[in-house]
This record gives sequence, C-alpha cells and structure tokens, in this order.
Amino acid sequence: MNPADLAIWKRRGGNPITPHTGFDWQWTSARGHNRHGRDPHVVRVGDHFLLAYTTMHKDGCPVVGGLISRDLQTFEDIGPILYRKMPKDRWWPESVNIQPLDDWRWVMIPSMSPGLEYYIGDDPHEWHDITPKVIHYADGPIDQPVAIEVLVKRGDRWLVSFFERNFNRLFIGELDLSADPWRLTRLREQSQVDSWLVEKNG
Repeated sequence: MNPADLAIWKRRGGNPITPHTGFDWQWTSARGHNRHGRDPHVVRVGDHFLLAYTTMHKDGCPVVGGLISRDLQTFEDIGPILYRKMPKDRWWPESVNIQPLDDWRWVMIPSMSPGLEYYIGDDPHEWHDITPKVIHYADGPIDQPVAIEVLVKRGDRWLVSFFERNFNRLFIGELDLSADPWRLTRLREQSQVDSWLVEKNG
C-alpha cells in the first residue's frame, strides 16, 4: 500500500455501518435514543471481524457490546460480550482492546477509568464469567493508564501506547505478560523505543 493513500479519506455512502438502534438489550432514553456507543475496536476472528465497543445495558449496567462482519461494511449485533452486574460508579469499561495470544487463547483489556484490567479466555465473543486481573502499572498509583493499544508483539513482551489519566498525553510502554499480574512500564527514553524498532526491522 502506498502511504500517500492514507492522506485522503472519503465518507462511505452506506454510513453508518450500523445504525446502533433496535438492539433490545441496550439502554434507550425516554425519547428512544441510544447512548454510549463508544471506543470501537476491530479484530479478525477466523473468517470474520469482531467489533467490540462500550455501551449501556437496558438495566443501566455498563457493558461491552459486540458486532460481527465479514466485509467491514455490514454488521450483525451479537449482544453484550462482557456483562458484569455492578453499579456504574464502580466499574465503567472504556477503550476495549481484544488480542489473540500465542497459545490460541484471547485477551480483552478494557480501561477501568482509571487503570487497566485484563481477561483471558477461549472465545473472544464471550467474556461474562471470566475473573479479571488488574494490570500493575510501574509508574502508578497516582497516574493510572487508560486506553491501551498494542503496537508490536514479541513473545511475552508487547510494545504499547496508552494515556495517563491525569496527564491526558500519549505514552509508549512495555507490557510484560510473563509477570503475574501483567506489568506495564512506561518507556522514558527514545533509545528504549528505538531498540524495539531496530529488533523488529532487523
């Protein structure tokens, strides 16, 4: 692909890709409006794509919703893929990220607003009964990370980007999957990032 192709974007005529209405499990206002269709994340699962996003269940509980597609143009609702019956002031998932692991399992990493937790399971479409663990942030506990994105995977070490809640700036870090619980460390020197890029390209 020519990088110049990413400089021009045109709105697809068939938008929106999903109307985000008519889902009988979602919360709606008295006027019939849906809210909280936020932070979409797309991952390939076999012969289709899974789009995960944060929203609200009709009982007022925060959930992660799921849509599947085979062409990234038409999407089918599969309902909540992560539902935890908890008061919304105690848990509010944001910026969900789903990744395949080397052992054929999957991990879901949502922000807890603030902080990050992770779920490990066998089916990326179903996370309800899995007990999460909180990712240990080496630079915490005051400035907890949110909204993680995986950039490079190298075994049990992942190069990631994320925000810190109090600073509202983008940082680069290393996520250590061999630790229990997983450990996130912010990279503070350009040389630390360069070592990832040199090894990846070398």
